[in-house]
Amino acid sequence: MSFAVTRLLVLQQLVLMIPKGLKETVRAVLFPARPPLAAPVEWLDAPLVRRQDRQPLVSVIIPCFNYGRFLGDAIASVRAQTLRDIEIIVVDDGSTDAVTQDVMAALERVDDIILLRQENQGAPAARNAGLRIARGIYVCCLDADDTMEPTYLEKCVLLMEGNAGVSLAYSWLRVTGSEERVWKSESLDLDRLRYYNHVSISAVFRREAGLSGGGFCAAMREGYEDWEFWLRLGAEGHRGEVIPEPLVNYRRHPAAFMNRARKRHAELFDTIYRRNKAVFEDAGARRAVRGGYRDRPVSDPFANLNDPGQYDQSRLAVVLVLSRAAPPGLLEGIALMVGDAAALVVVRVGRTETLETTGGRAPDYILSHVLAPGFHGRFIRHLVMTRPVRAVLWFDPDHETAGEPVGWREMLGLAETPLLGVITRSDRAPPQGIDFRMTIRPDGGVDGDCEEGRRLKMALRPKATSSLTFPAP
Repeated sequence: MSFAVTRLLVLQQLVLMIPKGLKETVRAVLFPARPPLAAPVEWLDAPLVRRQDRQPLVSVIIPCFNYGRFLGDAIASVRAQTLRDIEIIVVDDGSTDAVTQDVMAALERVDDIILLRQENQGAPAARNAGLRIARGIYVCCLDADDTMEPTYLEKCVLLMEGNAGVSLAYSWLRVTGSEERVWKSESLDLDRLRYYNHVSISAVFRREAGLSGGGFCAAMREGYEDWEFWLRLGAEGHRGEVIPEPLVNYRRHPAAFMNRARKRHAELFDTIYRRNKAVFEDAGARRAVRGGYRDRPVSDPFANLNDPGQYDQSRLAVVLVLSRAAPPGLLEGIALMVGDAAALVVVRVGRTETLETTGGRAPDYILSHVLAPGFHGRFIRHLVMTRPVRAVLWFDPDHETAGEPVGWREMLGLAETPLLGVITRSDRAPPQGIDFRMTIRPDGGVDGDCEEGRRLKMALRPKATSSLTFPAP
């Protein structure tokens, strides 16, 4: 083992000895945050690749070896995604336990799952088997013992559809099971990636990028193959960005593959180093990669996402647009008014760097995490056109001084619009053309103080129950 590898291993082991609560602080000192990337901008009129008829937008590959007891949860989390334009590929990597074999036999009779079977070759070979037949523009490799939050795939795809200069997108991880914490993964950085893997195995990447990189290294079946894969893609100039929200659930348990890989850390890292020696030793090459990044915003980031058939249409929705963090009580009050018959979809517009929560709930969409501000209004329109939205509410107490609420103009241009309303302070005049107005109380609750407000309440709560009935569109 070379001196360079030994030096890196010593630094890594020192970091591993640091208590978990201090690791992020130490990493911030050793690897200070870079200034914002001043990447040149190259506008594109259309996405890099247009979705073809009957082509899924995302291929989710789930390799499985004796994890049948977890596989159902992983598949259920994929089926529960807000973006339904997905194909699911399960790769049985020669499982031997009876539970997994029974699960695989049942999956053979499921129409919406592609099942591949192979002799046991390891997780990287299983992922490659799925990658070879995947038809999606994007690919996500989900471990059989992990799950995804419902908006994960939609947000990752939206980030890359809006910026063609990004080739892979992923989120923070919520560690569950024998350990409970949030692992704050970071945007791909070749300098840091030499020391530790900060890219999620469940990252969504452009299929052509994965194919051009040769897929996962099948020889690294003992672990760290994802680390090596991200290093290789990064060295080719592919840019990865993180969504700072915990949208993937990583299950920590004694049999977890990562636990076994860490016991062979030195050996596996030496393989990564030897396979990617130039990345580790050539600082100029790493700088050139970063200097080659380009922000390539797409004029229509919804071109591949504008079909209502790509989304669940089974439940009505009420969209609440927040221009700032919601005051205590607001979300609870609106949710109570909406009741159980419709989903309350909370969208945070404008710039925000934090994961805001109100009453223990984070917004369903924090648009600054996935789209440039100029697209926020168009996203509201996109939601209304692709989901069964029956009302849009804006909490925008400063609209009189800051202009009309984000997305308001886009709503007025629709041929058929849902009920439109604002929630604002009593001393603010509502914008023209609204269906109703509600005022915010000091405790965060809302009141309808005019005929329009009463109309909204009647539409949402026509009876003395919490059920929701909307007038026909």
